[in-house]
Amino acid sequence: MMLTTEDPMPLPKDQQRLLRVRAAPLAVALAVSLGACSAAQNVAEGGHTGVTPASSGTTPTTSGPTPTPTPTATTTTPNPAPAPANLACRVLKKGDIPRDSNNDPTVPCRSSHTAQTFYVGRWPARLFKPPVTSADPQLKSYAIRHCTRAFNAFVGGSPLDRQTTLLTWAFFVPAPSELLRQSNWFRCDVISGWTLAGHLYSLPTSMHGILDSGVPDDVRTCFTRLFVNNGTKKDPGRYVPCTMPHAQRAIAALQLGGKSDPFPSVKSQESRLNAWCGPKVQAYLGNPSSYKWGYSFVTRKKWRSGDRFGTCYAVTSS
Repeated sequence: MMLTTEDPMPLPKDQQRLLRVRAAPLAVALAVSLGACSAAQNVAEGGHTGVTPASSGTTPTTSGPTPTPTPTATTTTPNPAPAPANLACRVLKKGDIPRDSNNDPTVPCRSSHTAQTFYVGRWPARLFKPPVTSADPQLKSYAIRHCTRAFNAFVGGSPLDRQTTLLTWAFFVPAPSELLRQSNWFRCDVISGWTLAGHLYSLPTSMHGILDSGVPDDVRTCFTRLFVNNGTKKDPGRYVPCTMPHAQRAIAALQLGGKSDPFPSVKSQESRLNAWCGPKVQAYLGNPSSYKWGYSFVTRKKWRSGDRFGTCYAVTSS
């Protein structure tokens, strides 16, 4: 079990120069730890008596009473439990996210919850072949690919919209006992806050199409401090939904390169982000003559993992 993003934490002091923050949220893709084995079948040996060899031209006779055939004993694998229901809501806690499996009960989505299932997939038989292990890159890649595609379609919006939110996703697999019964599903849940804040925030009643008409404040990324004065040891600042008190909010994102592009220097990223974010923030704030903004850039490590977006932050408490 491991995370595909580094553990969330405030930036160290030596990374706070020039309004720097961590990059916008990445999907949390949980590795599949699947230790499965095939169903066993035990065959009991049937008892039998010896047969006296027959001489030429004679009929063979047994040396004792006719044996009663012993039935062949077999074990059967119970049917796997049904896959979880799609669109169900749960109250997950942050300790649940690093785990491979989760069987928390569902709750009504109109009540408080921190996760909603948006996709339940199955590995095809060509991939799900015992023994199944977390080291199988094909299984992990399959789940990540399908969860990512389903997440983007489910929450809606553009890639730039999604970069300004706290939203990400996690996936879970059956418990080891269910894997032995050949349960081959994986469950994808949308969550809020984990990647940037290390916390799970409550979600709206339904996350379906939540970004289709813009980014609502209950999932938009805000920060409780200014990046240039990132708090104290007691209060270094934290990422929160914009419905909570804050000092600045994510309002736009800029794609800094394509999938195969080499890593751009931090200096070049900052130059592009300063030129891009200033006008975006000014327009967002209603074109004031004086305003402040911050931005996030992409580290080399994040670039290697696939992150290509910088994010603009408006200094505002509203």
